[in-house]
Amino acid sequence: MDVLALEAKNVTTAEAEKKSAPRPKPKPPKKAKRTVFFEVEIVDLKTKEKLLLLDKVEPTATVLDIKALFHKSYPKWYPARQSLRLDPKAKCLRDEDILQTLPVGTTASFYFSDLGPQVTWGTVFLTECAGPLIIYLMFYFRLPFIYSPKYDFTSSKQWVVHLACMCHSVHYVKRILETLFVHRISHGTMPLRNIFKNCGYYWCTAAWMAYYINHPLYTPPYYGQPQVNTGLYIFLVCQVGNFSIHVALRNLKSAKAKKIPFPTKNPFTWIFWLVSCPNYTYELGSWIGFTVMTQYDRVGQGQTPQLLEGVQRLSNPALLHTPIHPVELAKKKKRLLHSHIQLLPDWVPLSRAPPSIWMSGSCSNRLVKLAKEAFRVKYRKVLIQCFNVKMKKISFLFYYFDELM
Repeated sequence: MDVLALEAKNVTTAEAEKKSAPRPKPKPPKKAKRTVFFEVEIVDLKTKEKLLLLDKVEPTATVLDIKALFHKSYPKWYPARQSLRLDPKAKCLRDEDILQTLPVGTTASFYFSDLGPQVTWGTVFLTECAGPLIIYLMFYFRLPFIYSPKYDFTSSKQWVVHLACMCHSVHYVKRILETLFVHRISHGTMPLRNIFKNCGYYWCTAAWMAYYINHPLYTPPYYGQPQVNTGLYIFLVCQVGNFSIHVALRNLKSAKAKKIPFPTKNPFTWIFWLVSCPNYTYELGSWIGFTVMTQYDRVGQGQTPQLLEGVQRLSNPALLHTPIHPVELAKKKKRLLHSHIQLLPDWVPLSRAPPSIWMSGSCSNRLVKLAKEAFRVKYRKVLIQCFNVKMKKISFLFYYFDELM
């Protein structure tokens, strides 16, 4: 009985404790954050006419979102054709810029300008590469209206002519395949009018080279087969090196981040220790090899002096194409070295920097002095000084690699 009484007492005490325990107070509902919307005004850059007023724009909206809204009101100006800026003299805003991070208040004014019809970079690269490939083959097969009618659809007896055609075709087929499967091409565009300038350079130089290399009066190089073999080896090695660099850059790049390229286990990438853009170094080497391989000896023995003079004077255009080509490449990538500098931390000593940034400019005594001072000075400032000096003092070979994106 006592045991039952104790158990009943314990149960009663536990129930009493449960009843007496205070219930937790319900949490007050969270106050909804107040969203501050923006008012965006788009003004024509030239006429200063108000084109559109956007009300209640989300603060997280990007410049690309604003372009899309503007496109709904003006269908002829698609987003890629629009240029928006905060000031008439300022730079164009990037599509990924967020509205609330821009130096504007709740009322923002954007200045609009029309960039004209646009084409994608992929289209540009494919057009640039497909043209020379087709044009060169037209001269190689000696289509009518190119040479004398008696040479129509004839074949050259010189082995170096066929070898040059294979090398030229391999080069541009490789570039087309790299554009399709290797390169990470940005979603940016370029004005349609520029494609005529870019393609004009590639197409005209290809036609110029092809005309003389495939000419019926063309003769092999002066030193014969050893010279051809030397040029061929240089060309093939540089082509493999160029492809290796493109693969290394693809593996390095990601969708949202930029990194400074460093050498890998592949020996062809070790040139990163010397130059900023070794893919262009190999490109230049390929054309040097092609020039050595196709250099003429004598053109058209037994022909009239007037014909000989005209053909011999211009029969090796690859020699002129070789120094011109790197200049065109450098124009496309002229801010690469500067962008690499911006990616580096402020207090990294120069001795730990990628050598391609400072070795490429070490041909100047003043640059060497600046490099020594960089150990205890802010790294970025010294490099910018090196960059400015290098633009004046650097040799042509290294000036050509001073670039990109």
